[in-house]
Amino acid sequence: MDDKKSVYRSIGLKLVSIVFLLYMLIWSLIENKLTLVYLFLVFLLLALIGTMWGHIWIVINRRRGTYPQKGQETMADVRRLALNGNTMLAINAYRAIKGVNLKAAKKEVGKMTTPAD
Repeated sequence: MDDKKSVYRSIGLKLVSIVFLLYMLIWSLIENKLTLVYLFLVFLLLALIGTMWGHIWIVINRRRGTYPQKGQETMADVRRLALNGNTMLAINAYRAIKGVNLKAAKKEVGKMTTPAD
């Protein structure tokens, strides 16, 4: 239950940030003062949306049963996700297990999906 609360709290904080950034963007467009600062805010908004979607996608797949619960990821799950075409989820699971960076996880998951010669 605490995991669910922390996910919802995180999503809520990101939604508040997105609403604030949208407000700033709309205000700047109305005032006709779109500057580099506001372009940066738009970029930040898009980054927040992308991050939030990543968290939501994992929560959705945990509820569907296609992604293991937090802390219960195994290499068998990574292999299953990769072979079923869920490469993004496989990479997330691999990173949770091994604690490696994104580049290393992509490389290892890629090896799982390519046939051996």
